[in-house]
Amino acid sequence: MNNSKRTIKNIFEHISETRIKDVAYQTGFAKRKWKKISPVHFFTHLCIESSKGIVSYKDLALTMELNEKSDASRQAYHGRMNKNCLDFFKAILAEIIKKKTKVDSTFANLEYKRILVQDSTIINLPARLYDEFSGSRTPKSQVCQARIQSIYDLLTGNFVHFSIDYYSKTDVSSALDFKPEQGDLILRDRGYSSIAAFIDIISNEADFIARYKHKTNFYDIETGEKIDLLKLLKKEPYLDRWMYYGVKKN
Repeated sequence: MNNSKRTIKNIFEHISETRIKDVAYQTGFAKRKWKKISPVHFFTHLCIESSKGIVSYKDLALTMELNEKSDASRQAYHGRMNKNCLDFFKAILAEIIKKKTKVDSTFANLEYKRILVQDSTIINLPARLYDEFSGSRTPKSQVCQARIQSIYDLLTGNFVHFSIDYYSKTDVSSALDFKPEQGDLILRDRGYSSIAAFIDIISNEADFIARYKHKTNFYDIETGEKIDLLKLLKKEPYLDRWMYYGVKKN
């Protein structure tokens, strides 16, 4: 079994064909009058072909014809690539994450309105899009890349934010793009760490948990002296105290 088919097999371990059909109708991707293109087959083969590289409508139509006996034209597949198609795939991704994520009673008892996890990933794009999405570059080569930002709510199992940005737009520069709301708990990696982002979260009466970013210092509020966090944690299992936080003392 090749990697693309193994990936599809793993996906169907977390979402059934029946649920994929339901999501297709809920998002408006599937309608009764479109009988030639099965949502399940469309999802399966688009994922498989995408894992191989660039997918053309001609290739997709040919694959569907050979594997599923579908005689829909490449124009028909072009017509399905719209907002409803995007919502269809986003909803399936949310369903899979929900199945793989165990939110136990500990989270429920925290009384947060939303528990938001933010992260990003980088994807490669066709070279012809380099002027729009320039990526990493060396003297001998250049790569066309985009960065996908997403925010997922652990409590509802839904995405609340999606964006496709330039490769050069880093996580820290995206930290202020999404406005937190009162009652949110925001979980972010160290790449989003910035004083401005933390202040924005606190000013909107939300909370956050962020991984420690290397070379960021802690200072004693009373003395202003730098705190050796590692030394303190060796003496105590955890710390709960106010400190100044930042790269510089002021």
